[in-house]
Amino acid sequence: MNDRFFWPTERRHRWLLVGIILLGAALRLWLWWRSPLHQPANDETEYVQVARDLINGRGWRFYDTYHWLRAPLYPLWLAGSLWLFDNFRLASLPNIALSIATIYLFYLLGRDVGLSGRESDPDRVQQAERVGLSSAASSALLLTLSTFASLWMSETLFTALFAGSLLLLLRCAARPRWWLALGAGVLMGLAILTRSSPMPMVPFAALWLIITVYRHMRAEPRPVAMRRATLYGVGFGLCCALVIAPWTIRNYLAYGEPIPVETGLSFNIWRFNEPREDEATIFKVLEEIPNPAARADYATAKGLERLREDPAILLRKLWPNWNAIWMIKPIEDRFLLPTYYQDVPLNMFVLALLLDDGLYVVLALLSLWGLLCAPLDRRKILLGGWVLSLLVVVLFTHGEGRYRQFIFPALLPYAGWQILMLRREWSRIGVRRLAYLAGIVVALWTALVTYYPREWAMRNLRRAWDVQQAQWALNGNDTATAIKHLQQANNADPRSADVWLALGAVYQQIGLQEEALKALENAYIQMPSYVTVNLLRGDSLRRLGRDDEAREAFKGFYNDEQQMLDWAWTDLDPPRPEVVEVGDGLDFGLVSGMHPAEMQERNGEEHMVRWTDKRAAIRLTGSATGTRINLTLAAQWPNAQPVPIRVCVNGSCRELVLDAEWRDYWLTAPAAPEYLITIDTPTFDPQQFDPESEDQRRLGILVDRAAVLPFTP
Repeated sequence: MNDRFFWPTERRHRWLLVGIILLGAALRLWLWWRSPLHQPANDETEYVQVARDLINGRGWRFYDTYHWLRAPLYPLWLAGSLWLFDNFRLASLPNIALSIATIYLFYLLGRDVGLSGRESDPDRVQQAERVGLSSAASSALLLTLSTFASLWMSETLFTALFAGSLLLLLRCAARPRWWLALGAGVLMGLAILTRSSPMPMVPFAALWLIITVYRHMRAEPRPVAMRRATLYGVGFGLCCALVIAPWTIRNYLAYGEPIPVETGLSFNIWRFNEPREDEATIFKVLEEIPNPAARADYATAKGLERLREDPAILLRKLWPNWNAIWMIKPIEDRFLLPTYYQDVPLNMFVLALLLDDGLYVVLALLSLWGLLCAPLDRRKILLGGWVLSLLVVVLFTHGEGRYRQFIFPALLPYAGWQILMLRREWSRIGVRRLAYLAGIVVALWTALVTYYPREWAMRNLRRAWDVQQAQWALNGNDTATAIKHLQQANNADPRSADVWLALGAVYQQIGLQEEALKALENAYIQMPSYVTVNLLRGDSLRRLGRDDEAREAFKGFYNDEQQMLDWAWTDLDPPRPEVVEVGDGLDFGLVSGMHPAEMQERNGEEHMVRWTDKRAAIRLTGSATGTRINLTLAAQWPNAQPVPIRVCVNGSCRELVLDAEWRDYWLTAPAAPEYLITIDTPTFDPQQFDPESEDQRRLGILVDRAAVLPFTP
């Protein structure tokens, strides 16, 4: 096969590849579009905080007190995305674009693997392209890869960089070129700066490159061939080291020890070797050590001390870690939900069962089977070596299901290869290949079958189906049938708060306010920390005139007030009042783009008020004849400068200049069913004026009150 071709040679294969990439792009964009901003989980909270620190010029100070030091490249990538878009939802788009591009890399890797053992076949190009297309289709459809594209996690960036490095290594072995070896080293270094897992792979890959390039140069004198081949391997390793070196040097200057990339392994050595301390104690002890290098040394020493006490720990963890990397778990972030208290809709859940669970099981079996059955050539040695090295590290340290993404660049091409072999040689598989398959099934049976969460899957399917039927009934204005199906959904999954919320919404729709409140109280019993539950309870109590109880409900149960405010604007549709006392605890769903309430003095009296962000909004009732709108505002900036703002009422705008004094501002508005007041203002960062401040908000102006007042005669 001519390695100059980076595109299928057959026209139908070209169209198939374009279709696969477009399908993968559509799936990723649909997952991103279908949900508002998802709730951060797992490592996302850490990455988001570090990215915010980087944007605000606070560097890597997060790790001064955290229990490990993380590889730097993904926080930098996320910080760049946030800086570019200034919006967390849009900041996922660069990751999604990278994931779409990775589909093409999987095609190229699969095509390279497709040549395995058949370099002399006349139809090798078409066969190799079919393997590449199967590999690309697997990566496009596997929901794990599509979902992680929208998460603020490092897996997508790592997969792209590492797959690119493997591809350049394979190309360099087939057609030695300096730029291929050096480029592979650069990409490998960047992949290591994203996740340090491939570090043990670097010397192995360098040695593999030396041997394969040497074999390619057999026509040259042996000393010349060996010298040139060695330079290829050294160049690869040197480029990789040079990419990593600045971060290592930075760590040495900052902490006094040359931490190569990260200290997560030290934490794992202590945390996952049956420590005598619980996790909370480990976190507390490590966070009290101010230096990440000293923290890593301490964690390593504690872990090794435990292993010296009981070396059998290493043997006991092999089987659990093996199952952990292959098993299917209903982890929090697999469905990209705004909150993980929320139920998964029927269409999303069925899609996940098919393309996340079902497709993954098929690909796991096919890829391992293909890897074992494929001829032992340079491709299998490199890719199989990576799979083996990662599995060994996971078995002896710590296993999680998301770690298997790191070996997808090596496994999915062999799944495509095995599909081609089965199509061509189905009638003559042979006993040896069947024995391989049987061994794989036995090895994965516990992880894929025994540990599969069947009760979780069936419960969610039954509940989601009943909820969907209730929605269809509501679309036809058949509330009685809708209530019946929601009660069935409640029987299928009594722990679901969303079913109670849906029942409450139906009761409210038909005017049964007390029944609606009872349903919301039941939802609260199931999930008291669910933001939507607390918002709807508060709104229901507010509608009933029970203001004090409504204020308590709007406080939530260990909920963040900022999240309550943000969600209330989209989740609630309250009756529009004539007066909004901003910050009084009853303004949820009536104000947007504002921060949690705080006490401020106004005219000698204390008032609860809110700071705005750069854009705020307030909902007020309308007027049949036109009205005056009163806003009570102040701009108490640290430098006491005047602040120009723009206030719009239903799109009709006026410029104002505010100072630190509380003042009443009046605007006139024509007749309208309701009024939407928007306030656009410049903002300041409190840390710009006080570097010691912990306040990371963007602050605009202070708002105390908004009111609709009739014209006076």
